Amino acid sequence: MQIKSFRGHDIQEVLKQVKKVFGSEALIISTKTIKPPPERLWRGERSIVEVVAALDFAKQSPGADYALGQAENADLRQGKDEPLLTLNPLAAKMCARGLLPEFVTEVATEYNHLLTQKAKENNWRNFQDFVLWRIMQSVEVTGLDLERKKIWAFVGPTGVGKTTTIAKLAALYQLRYQKKIALITLDTFRIGAIEQLQTYAQILQLPLQVAKDGETLRQAINNCADRDLVLIDTAGRSPQQQADLAELKNFLGAHGEI
Repeated sequence: MQIKSFRGHDIQEVLKQVKKVFGSEALIISTKTIKPPPERLWRGERSIVEVVAALDFAKQSPGADYALGQAENADLRQGKDEPLLTLNPLAAKMCARGLLPEFVTEVATEYNHLLTQKAKENNWRNFQDFVLWRIMQSVEVTGLDLERKKIWAFVGPTGVGKTTTIAKLAALYQLRYQKKIALITLDTFRIGAIEQLQTYAQILQLPLQVAKDGETLRQAINNCADRDLVLIDTAGRSPQQQADLAELKNFLGAHGEI
């Protein structure tokens, strides 16, 4: 089983890449259009199309389609060149939400090894629970360290709860452990993002600073010298948008303690 993502300026270009690498038996897991961030639109940068495709599902164990779906190959048998856009919606949603195709492949393979043929007859809910367990297992969680000063930046796609998590951690460390907290936001793109964090800051009576580039981020952190914990909110970035991730990495690299 192989899963790979392909990118190009339009769907025809990307499907040609898929066919070149996987052949006409390829199955399409998901397709989406990735728009450049606002600050790069004015440069004339175009949107790109991303397709996540898979190969060799038919050669997997009999229940593999429960994990990653099974394509209908009628059009291919009739001689049509393009693969069909059909797949299990759960697997497609996993990739569309930013999970790496390699991780989806690994989870599906492990799951199929665990199941007996009888269990595969009705296992959608079991697979969903297994995926959630594997995601939790893949995230390293450490105990609280209340002694050293910490500077934490929260990254991830839009809507996963970065700002809300920051507010909860700020309240926990301030109210339960009596620590001095400071908030910094880099999210100047999403409408209402600064106002949302400002509301939390006012409730907890915490200082909030806005950083627009690496230099202002470094200055903001230096202004928090007397704080035990600095929490940094960032703009939503998909793990599959390599250019945006590189830009964010350079941004956060402005201070060595993040």
